[in-house]
Amino acid sequence: GYKLPPLMLTDEEAIAIALGLAAGRSAGLVTDHAATESAAAKLRRVLPAALARRIDALLVTMDVTGPV
Repeated sequence: GYKLPPLMLTDEEAIAIALGLAAGRSAGLVTDHAATESAAAKLRRVLPAALARRIDALLVTMDVTGPV
């Protein structure tokens, strides 16, 4: 596959990406679930522990409506 240069993300940008990936999966907007899982795993590997915990807390409370 293609490789992108490293991204420098703020905490808020990382949160937006993580929540966006989860929302896309939950709403049935993503057809390639392996790609979203892979992207989420790559993001998680580089997150500081405190930010990962913050994202986990947000994901637990996230309510996405739409087709599953």
